[in-house]
Amino acid sequence: NLHEKLILLALARVLERNNATYATMGDVEVAYRMACEEHKETYRAHTQVWKYVQNLNATGILSTQLSTTGFRGKTTLLGISSAPASAIRRWLESTLSIRA
Repeated sequence: NLHEKLILLALARVLERNNATYATMGDVEVAYRMACEEHKETYRAHTQVWKYVQNLNATGILSTQLSTTGFRGKTTLLGISSAPASAIRRWLESTLSIRA
């Protein structure tokens, strides 16, 4: 699914930029919207993005966990454990540029 790839690209970019293991759902959504604009796609609403994230989590491509201390309220944290974020970002950017 194209939008699942764009969400993964957004997550990889946020993780790489912040040099972090996990990123907030909100940060990933902002980066996802930017990735959609970059690839001339209409971004999906929060509920659909959440469904894509749940699907990616169920297949083991990304991991989710609820935030703990240090965050205001509850937020979902997203991470990728299968490969370095930079490698995933490069692969997705090349894959998505071939499609364009």
